[in-house]
Amino acid sequence: MTNEKRIDILSDRLSEDFSKIVNRPTMYRSDFAGVYVEDDKFNIILTSDADRDHYKQVLNDDSVIYHYTDISYSSLIETRNMLRDFYDIFNIVAAAIIDRSSTIELTVTNNESITDIKNFLKSRNYTDSFINNHFSFKLGEAVNITVPEDTPEIDDSDLITTSNTSTNYIAYPGLEVQGKNTYTSPKYAAATVGFSAKTSTTKGIVTAWHYATHVSKHYWAPPSGNFATNADTISSPIYDSTFIAFNSSYDGTTSTVSKVIYNTSKTITNVATSSTLSSISGKTLHHYGHIHSNVTGTVDSTSTDYTMTYTSYSGTKTTFKVKDTIRIKGATSLGSGDSGGPVTYESGSKIILIGTISAQGSTYQYINKVTNITSALGVTVTG
Repeated sequence: MTNEKRIDILSDRLSEDFSKIVNRPTMYRSDFAGVYVEDDKFNIILTSDADRDHYKQVLNDDSVIYHYTDISYSSLIETRNMLRDFYDIFNIVAAAIIDRSSTIELTVTNNESITDIKNFLKSRNYTDSFINNHFSFKLGEAVNITVPEDTPEIDDSDLITTSNTSTNYIAYPGLEVQGKNTYTSPKYAAATVGFSAKTSTTKGIVTAWHYATHVSKHYWAPPSGNFATNADTISSPIYDSTFIAFNSSYDGTTSTVSKVIYNTSKTITNVATSSTLSSISGKTLHHYGHIHSNVTGTVDSTSTDYTMTYTSYSGTKTTFKVKDTIRIKGATSLGSGDSGGPVTYESGSKIILIGTISAQGSTYQYINKVTNITSALGVTVTG
C-alpha cells in the first residue's frame, strides 16, 4: 500500500468517527486538536486529556504520529471567530488556523496593532502564556484583485443567432464564464465555472462572487461558440461565491450540467464533507482555472479568514472579508480569470471536489470550501 493510500484511509476513518458524534455543538470531538500530513506521515494532535485509546482504535495504524496540546481545534476556531468583530479595529487582514502548531496566525498592517491585540486578549482573560503559545503575528496587506486589461469585449449581436438556438451547451467545471455590465459604455470580466449546481427549482453554475458582483449578464464560452443569459443569481460575499441560473427564455439555448472537468479526462466523483475538509492540512490540491489548469498546491491552513480588495474594470474598489477559506502554498501560477474554478483532491480514481478558487495573494492562494458555498447559496452539486 502506498503512503498516499494509507493517509487517505486514515483520513476517512477519522471523518467517519466524527460523523458519529451526536448532539454535538461542533463537528469535532472535544479532545481533537488537528491533523496534518508531513513527510508522507499522518500526524494527529490531541488535547493533553484526550482519550488516546479511542483514536488508536479508530485509526488502527501504528504509523500514526501523536502530538499533544492544551487547546482543542474547536476552541481554536472559537477564539479566532471571536476576533471577527474586531478585524477592522485592529487592522487584521487575515486570520489563519495553523493546524500543525495549534496557533492562530494574524496578519496586520502595522506593528502597533500587534500590541493592541495582545492587550485586548488580556482584557478577555487570555494569559500571556496562552497568547505566546497560540498566537503568531506578521505584517501584510489585503489581497488585491484587478480585472485584467485584456478581457475581451462581447457583442450581443454576435452571440444571439439562429444557429445558436438549437445548441446544447455544457457547463463544464473549469470552463470560462464571461460577464458584461449594462452601463452606457459596457465593461467586461471573466472567471471560471466552479461546478454545476441546482436549487429546488433551477439548474446553473457556481463561480466567484467578486467577478459576478460587477456584471449583470453572463456568457458561456465553449469551443463551439458563446451564448448569452440574463440570469438570476444568488450570492454570498463572505464565501466569495455566486450561483448563476440557466435562462433558456433569453436566447433559446439549452444548458446541460456536468461533473467533467473542462479539457481533461477527469470527472468529479465525490463532494467533500466538513469532516473531509478538517483532515486535509499538508495534502496536495489541484486547481482548474480556465487560463491556468491543473495547478497544484499544498494546504497550509484548513481555515483562514482574509480581506480582499477587488478593483473592477470601471475602477470601482470593493473591499470585503472572505471567511473560512482553505489557504494554499505553491499554486503561484494561478491568476486573473481563474477565480471560481474547481479545486479537487485526487487519489486514484477519486476526484473529490473541495471548493472553488477565490484569490491569489502575494504568498498564498485561497479556496472557498464547497460545504460553505452550498449551504450559503442553498444549492447542491449536480451533473
